[in-house]
Amino acid sequence: NKLEKDANAFNVILRFLSKRDLRDLSRSQLQLSYGRDQADLLILAGNSTLATIDVVSKAIQDNVAMEWMIAGGIGHATSHLYDNVKKSPKFKHIEVEGRPESEILADILALTTPLHGKQILLETESTNCGENAEESLRVLKVANRHPKLVILVQDPTMQLRSDATFRKKWESEDVTFISFSPFVPEFVIRDGALCIIGGEQDGRPPYAIDRLISLVMGEIPRLRNDKNGYGPMGRNFMVHVDIPEDVEMAYKHLLHHYEDHVR
Repeated sequence: NKLEKDANAFNVILRFLSKRDLRDLSRSQLQLSYGRDQADLLILAGNSTLATIDVVSKAIQDNVAMEWMIAGGIGHATSHLYDNVKKSPKFKHIEVEGRPESEILADILALTTPLHGKQILLETESTNCGENAEESLRVLKVANRHPKLVILVQDPTMQLRSDATFRKKWESEDVTFISFSPFVPEFVIRDGALCIIGGEQDGRPPYAIDRLISLVMGEIPRLRNDKNGYGPMGRNFMVHVDIPEDVEMAYKHLLHHYEDHVR
């Protein structure tokens, strides 16, 4: 069945992109894997997926980090965040137009989380993944912060690339990054069509089908370390990423049917 093969191929790639260095985002897992039960900083990188907020909210309540930051200005995908906020019964009253992603996400966080006076550092200037990393570091240096253990949370489809980009842009810093994808989206077949499970908000999937397909199809070429990719041999935006053979095979299969979705 073609649709089943497509769903399986998408899921191979989605599991690869949704990088998780911890089984769950808890102090016990941090202690087990990194010998410390609290990170210095958690950075939520700006994105349009409101389910990322749920994960950060729980992390704040569980005290998994000492400090907190949201990074993100206005970029090419910010309109998707605006749309998702407007469609949310809980958050539709939040003003979005012309505002940076980090400010909007901070407003949502304040509504959903008892912050108990915790300050959220905001980075509001960046327009893409590379600038997220550069501007976050600039804001931290201005605030005289020098975190050594940093948890990074991002939209699952961009988690791996953000991780590789932060490692590149912060390479002069003495820092360990912990990647934690907030959820792992999965394609399933219902009534003879592809559907998405994982990361639902108000009973709605986190992405329109076409958008998730487009995000997945655009990601692998960017991750490749060749002249067209973002790795050291290409545009040098990020550190080298090994792409496993099963991921390349899955991508090759999908390219036959979804080439028009490559962004």
